[in-house]
Amino acid sequence: MTVADDSKDKWLAGIASEIAFWQNWIDTKGGQWPEEYASRFDPAFPLQPWVAKWLDPAAPVSRILDVGAGPLTFLGKSWEGHAIEITAVDALADEYNEFLRFSQAPPVRSQRCDTERLTEKFPAGHFDFASARNTLDHSYDPMECIRQMCLVTRPGGHIGLWHFANEAEKAQYDGLHQWNFSVEGGDMAIWNKSARHSLKVLVADLATIVEVPADGDDSVNVILRRR
Repeated sequence: MTVADDSKDKWLAGIASEIAFWQNWIDTKGGQWPEEYASRFDPAFPLQPWVAKWLDPAAPVSRILDVGAGPLTFLGKSWEGHAIEITAVDALADEYNEFLRFSQAPPVRSQRCDTERLTEKFPAGHFDFASARNTLDHSYDPMECIRQMCLVTRPGGHIGLWHFANEAEKAQYDGLHQWNFSVEGGDMAIWNKSARHSLKVLVADLATIVEVPADGDDSVNVILRRR
């Protein structure tokens, strides 16, 4: 069995807990995060400035992709003076949409798609910005996820990776937490107990790193620019 096969088996085994988390989040209207619950359902909630800064304000429409979005994208749906088009995808979107039938309708509904298979659903260079927030370290192949995000982003567009450091280590590799991200010398390492990868090497033919935090930062927020 390869490392990728083993990771997918563990990912599949953790699906039930992920669905249960989001089911409870919907049932309790966000639980301990009621403000985020409200913002995800709000069609007028403004696009986050740390996303908007990477968009071209002169573009007629900015296409944004949110991968691993859960039942509802976290992205704001409005950008004053500009038109945006948000697409949200999640590997478990069918399950999420089933229990969303009993809640208010989301302004952007997640579509079923593994991040590892984006190019099967979207054309090359379709998006101006692709975003992954607290999700790729839960995927079965984060390296392929990042490559796929690059491929569906246009040349000159950007890819945003917003994650916390070493989540699998903190969670003791429970459930979907099978990969760690950490910052090392202007690069992002993607690793677990069996493998280690460099983001710079991974995307060398597709993108360059244009923003990365300092070593040891707990927030591993990295921006790539598509070549």
